[in-house]
Amino acid sequence: MKTHSHNSYNTIMKLFFFLSATFCSLMLSAQNEISYSPVAIDSMFNKQVTGKIARGISFVLIDDGKVVFEKGYGYSDMKKAKPVDAQNTLFSIASVSKIFATLSIMQLQEKGKCNITDVADKYLGYKIKNPFSTSVTLFNLLTHTAGFEDKFMGGLTPDPHELIPLEKYFQQAMPAVVMEPGTQISYSNHGAALAGLIAEKISGTSFDKYVQQNIFDPLEMQHSSFFQPAPESLQKNMVRGEYPQPYFNPYPAGGCVSTTDDMGKLILSLLNDNKILSAESINQIFSKQWSANPGMPGMGLGFMQSILKGQEVFFHTGDAGQHSLLFLVPKQKTGFFVVYTNIANGSPREDVANLIMNKFHAAPFKLPLPPKNFTNRAAEYEGNYRSNQYSRTTFEKLGVIPNQFTVTAKENNTLFIEMLGGGLSATLVEIRKDLFISSDSGWFCFIRNKENKITGIQIAGNLSDPSGFEKINWWDNVKFHAAIFLFIGLIIIIRITWSIIKGIKSLVNRNKKQITVNKYSNRAWFTTGLKSWLLSILLVTSLLSIVFIPKPIYQIPILVNMTLILLKVIAVWSLLLPIAAFISWKFDWWTKGKKIFFSFFTLAMLSLSWLIFYWNL
Repeated sequence: MKTHSHNSYNTIMKLFFFLSATFCSLMLSAQNEISYSPVAIDSMFNKQVTGKIARGISFVLIDDGKVVFEKGYGYSDMKKAKPVDAQNTLFSIASVSKIFATLSIMQLQEKGKCNITDVADKYLGYKIKNPFSTSVTLFNLLTHTAGFEDKFMGGLTPDPHELIPLEKYFQQAMPAVVMEPGTQISYSNHGAALAGLIAEKISGTSFDKYVQQNIFDPLEMQHSSFFQPAPESLQKNMVRGEYPQPYFNPYPAGGCVSTTDDMGKLILSLLNDNKILSAESINQIFSKQWSANPGMPGMGLGFMQSILKGQEVFFHTGDAGQHSLLFLVPKQKTGFFVVYTNIANGSPREDVANLIMNKFHAAPFKLPLPPKNFTNRAAEYEGNYRSNQYSRTTFEKLGVIPNQFTVTAKENNTLFIEMLGGGLSATLVEIRKDLFISSDSGWFCFIRNKENKITGIQIAGNLSDPSGFEKINWWDNVKFHAAIFLFIGLIIIIRITWSIIKGIKSLVNRNKKQITVNKYSNRAWFTTGLKSWLLSILLVTSLLSIVFIPKPIYQIPILVNMTLILLKVIAVWSLLLPIAAFISWKFDWWTKGKKIFFSFFTLAMLSLSWLIFYWNL
């Protein structure tokens, strides 16, 4: 299961990783390339461990259809100084687990029990809530094109006793279909897990047992398991990372543990011997099945597709405590699996791929010259965009905040894309209508609706998952929301300061008689102070509960839950403020300055109510 920084079901930040990969590629190309060799590979991993980039690493390389390099580095348990053993140390492979749902469905298709073009509802026994006329198919589940919203909370648990049977989980937590199936990619843990549930229902065997009997056993992957917890015989060799390894509720999306040696056996089968699938099915998996534009990479079945060093590659990443990469170049019978634990910062997986791909001596990529007439149509691409991978129905929508960027046209007939905050950016050159390429051959395809308006971007290339972004209106812009938040904060600070000063004056002049206009004006003014103090206390206590709660966060802290409830009460309560503001002016309750402030306070509270509604708080 993909959880960026151990918290993204993920959400979070696909453009960040895409542009990071772009930046790393550019930096590498500016240096002398390290020649591909076992010595170079060994040196790279040793430097990563001694440089404390990662505490533990395990790696296996298949070249020309055979294992040529396999080794562990660092420690699987820092406290006990237990070294990583490539053959025996078990890691969570996280989202790489999803490929087993694909392999299972393809096996069942070979047996004539299903077809990937089948509608998913056919096997579930109930209809997926879907407002579109296009149904969700098995193909959509295997290519991340089902159109599900993204949700995270409840997907992980530290306690195996809190695990929910797969079918029951989906009956309780089936995500909404929010994009028309088949029209765009939006990475979905739930989509892959649902494919696992369907394999379970078709086969009549629980998914964990099905994979054990039909994939692990035939390939002699004796140190791999989807069972939660893993069998006792395997647990003693589990890596001990920074945090206890979580358990996955929709477990086909990320619940597999394995060794690099076992994953090497899987790679060998996919590249060579067809022990678990026919050559026809494997060819189907490692062929481009969906992309936003015929001229760009996209998705195979269960695997992401890219073009590196002139080679067609298929890969899958995983992030949930450990960080893994399964990478194959099928036509060259080359592939590797690498997994890291306790990464200090960044993601060194791209370095591994770049080094391995140096064996293919392709000519350096050159960015084409931009078309001279692009200026005439550049304006329609400009605007703000955000990831389409977020929750539309819960407060987890907040996870999309950092996944926003701006596209602007430049005088040199290019587009400039800049991520929120300005930390990462790229220049895009048009190579055909709506299709652009970046300096390291990353692909950006702009999507249009039936009215020919730009509605989003689909991105693919490098080692970034193919992903989608939607064009947003000015009121969706995070900068606009930040301005509102600052305005609300300023008003609250002024009101709290006002009440403190008033309180001090009252203590100093406690014997003086206080002048009162009427009881209603007093109540209205008291309300502004009460709301200001209440909101401040809620914000501070919620932040503290998040800061001091044991990491990672599996459930919403109680104080945060209480805050969300009280925010809704405050939002409804604030609807009465415009009436009070009107009356204060009509009957001249206070001084002009006080009435002006009350009007601004009313505007601030109405703005807060809108933010609460917008972010599903």
